[in-house]
Amino acid sequence: MKLQYTILLMLISDGVDENEYTFLREAFEREGAEVLTMSALPYETIESVFCGQRGKDILVDLPLLKGYSTDFSGVVIPDGPLSVQQLAEDTMVREFIRWCHGAQKPIFASGGAAVLLEDSETPPIVQVDAGTSLQSFLLYASDVLRGKTKLRPVLA
Repeated sequence: MKLQYTILLMLISDGVDENEYTFLREAFEREGAEVLTMSALPYETIESVFCGQRGKDILVDLPLLKGYSTDFSGVVIPDGPLSVQQLAEDTMVREFIRWCHGAQKPIFASGGAAVLLEDSETPPIVQVDAGTSLQSFLLYASDVLRGKTKLRPVLA
């Protein structure tokens, strides 16, 4: 229960990689974090992708605009080419990322989602290279959230 009392917002859109979303969500929850799924889309569920096919629907816990008023510790953005593309094209998402930077909220973007931090017109807080394993990603994010390590711009 290393992350007890930690609230993480997982920012996703249609096309998020089901395996990565599920792995990260369950891993953070095992560590004691509360993980809330957030989306800029006005839907109650998001369509995931599993092995190039339509995956399971993922329930959205809160819309993006409620993220501003939620007392959270950090944001996790899992990979998924379609999801990343939709998030990158959404001006509300870019504004939220800029707001997180200003509020010093760590953003953990895995794989291709790192482009969202590069395109946010502010220096990235946390960017995870595509070659990094999800387990390394999880360990690094947990250490940052617990204050055991400082943020690095890139985790190789």
